[in-house]
Amino acid sequence: MQDICRSVRISVLASVGAGNILPAHQIAGALSARFPLAAAGLPGRAFSAGDILLIMGRGRWARHEFVQCLRAAGARGVKRVLWQLEPLPPPVEGLPKRILQADLRNLSSLSRPESVLSRARRSVVASALARAFAISLRDSPQVDPSVRSMRKLLSYPLKQVRDVAQLWRDGLLDHILVSVPPRKVLLAQHGIPSQVVPVGYLPELGSIIPGIERDVDVLFLGQISERRRDLLHAIRSHLRRHKRTIHVVDRDCYGEERNRLLNRSKIILNLQKFPWEFPVIRLLMAMGCKTLVVSERASDPGPFLEGRHAIVRDASELGEALVTYLERNEERSRIVDEAHRFVTESFTLASLLSNALAPIAYASAVEVRNG
Repeated sequence: MQDICRSVRISVLASVGAGNILPAHQIAGALSARFPLAAAGLPGRAFSAGDILLIMGRGRWARHEFVQCLRAAGARGVKRVLWQLEPLPPPVEGLPKRILQADLRNLSSLSRPESVLSRARRSVVASALARAFAISLRDSPQVDPSVRSMRKLLSYPLKQVRDVAQLWRDGLLDHILVSVPPRKVLLAQHGIPSQVVPVGYLPELGSIIPGIERDVDVLFLGQISERRRDLLHAIRSHLRRHKRTIHVVDRDCYGEERNRLLNRSKIILNLQKFPWEFPVIRLLMAMGCKTLVVSERASDPGPFLEGRHAIVRDASELGEALVTYLERNEERSRIVDEAHRFVTESFTLASLLSNALAPIAYASAVEVRNG
């Protein structure tokens, strides 16, 4: 299989969104040890049978040019692989599942032109179904009851699952990889097969800066939703009573600036944006810098072990956990050392993604060989 991998050309496409954190050239670089011909962007020459087109990032995938690209690649025997890094709705049963099924049946085909009137009707139906889906989830155990605007929270995940369903049903994708397990469950509920391939560690995500002073008690990186604002207010008040502080960064913070800030921080606080998912990219950034992760609990804990790689607590217990581990220097050091060792040695993006793509490359090569 290794000889086949060395001859397979992989083109990595990362569009706006995830491309800020996982640029295509970094993904291609991580794959290059196993796939020397991996490169960012579309190939300089025409696609050929046996190539792999890896699509990642926030996709406005229904755009005409992109659809044409997928069609052309498929016609030439290229395997089109989507790595879904963006959130999808929660995988729930009962009424919410049936409403989402109706929503996905309402989608148009990307291969057939649609009149303005028909598109307007679909839009009205989609809006009504999105509202019904949000209402039906209010009593779901997978959704935090403190979320005030369920429809607003679900807007982006709903767009994502519609895009994925359209591409799959129109035959424009050959394989779908998802970065967290709940997305695999959700897609399977709607007849779309996928494989879980977590985002692994890349040195560009975070690395140790020797000799830097850790003068920040607690760091929070991320957009401030209503729910996060309420949690941060309570946590800040708790820390203040113990003469501790939290530094909140709710703007773009990338590259060396982010790496230096993480190296200055004793702890990073992780608050879930979508309570049914446990994305790991921010955790990998912190672990690469030996910054302790204290995270809000989610339905799926991902690959990290409680007390060994991270501290995981219910939302109401986060303030106390932060104070506790700011005081326990030796225990904090033990956990960050173990977490750093795990992500840099056993949980690398190069290994996880290459292992997922190798069987696809092999099967594609066999198809080409057998004509």
